[in-house]
Amino acid sequence: MGGQAWAQGTEQFRLEPDASSAAIFPGIGSILLTGHHLVVDVETRAGDRSHLTIQGPAGVGTNGPVIIDFGFYWGAADDHWETFDGEFDLTDEQVSQLRAGLWYMLVNDTRRAQILYSGTCGFTEVKAIQFESLIEGWIPPEGHGWIRWGRATCGLTGNTFTYDLTMPSAFMPLLAFIAVPTATHNHRDRHVFDLGTLNCVPLENTNPPPDAAGLEFLPRCRARGALCLSDEQVAALLGGLWNFRISAGNWPISGGFFPVDSDHDGVPDYLDQCAATVTNSLVNTNGCSLEDLCPCDGPWKNHGDYLKCLKDTTRDFQRAGLITEKERKALMKQGERSDCGKKKPHHP
Repeated sequence: MGGQAWAQGTEQFRLEPDASSAAIFPGIGSILLTGHHLVVDVETRAGDRSHLTIQGPAGVGTNGPVIIDFGFYWGAADDHWETFDGEFDLTDEQVSQLRAGLWYMLVNDTRRAQILYSGTCGFTEVKAIQFESLIEGWIPPEGHGWIRWGRATCGLTGNTFTYDLTMPSAFMPLLAFIAVPTATHNHRDRHVFDLGTLNCVPLENTNPPPDAAGLEFLPRCRARGALCLSDEQVAALLGGLWNFRISAGNWPISGGFFPVDSDHDGVPDYLDQCAATVTNSLVNTNGCSLEDLCPCDGPWKNHGDYLKCLKDTTRDFQRAGLITEKERKALMKQGERSDCGKKKPHHP
């Protein structure tokens, strides 16, 4: 099944327009292979009649035998984007041909793109960025109201993206996409990755999470996977543009990806230089408060040393527009009255 990348590793392929093709291949999308299971999700610029196939092995400038036929799309106008997708189980020979770059995708047998292996990216020494996603959708079976269905914890290490998703097992099978909203392509979300039918394994431990809500109290299943992202995809993920799109039966549900912010100061952990800021503290762009930068019990030489830190830091906060001049002066007077940096008397 699709989405088994965690255990087996997901191989990714790209579409490379064939220079010998009669016209430029008008398509984008994702092609993922997990074991022998292929998941294809391609959007092509369709005319009034479009036919998409995967063919191969093929020589330069020639078409090979049809391996996968996605059928025809009959449209009403030119310059229309249409999605062709599906899941397919390949033979050993077909997997070898695909990996060797012997397969081609064709639109109307004339516009050709070679399917090439994109490679995988291993884990690096770069610090992992953690994300969380709360999956929400309509309340079944009537669809009145909005409710939480499940959640995902995700990580980004270098260009390797991992996901760990839990959902109510009663609504299997689950079809999943990672998508970005777009104003083009008929105003639909564009699929970055089609994860296919998730291999969602029922959990033996049915205890809900401590902060469970909605359908999370039902027995759950778990799906995990890993994907290799391009630099452009990493930027889109960090920019908050990605969403999970899941189809559970007839119910479309979704959830955005948000970097974890452990101390809830508005600065995600991967950018936060002060990871344990006191709740409701005013922080700078690095996630640090005045108390973090000038702690009263810090290693000050004397009271004046502490006041110098407070003076410099409050000035930085004022310049950043975080506090006013009046507030800065009030903070300085408060610091002057404090015992911060003063040596405590020693009693033998």
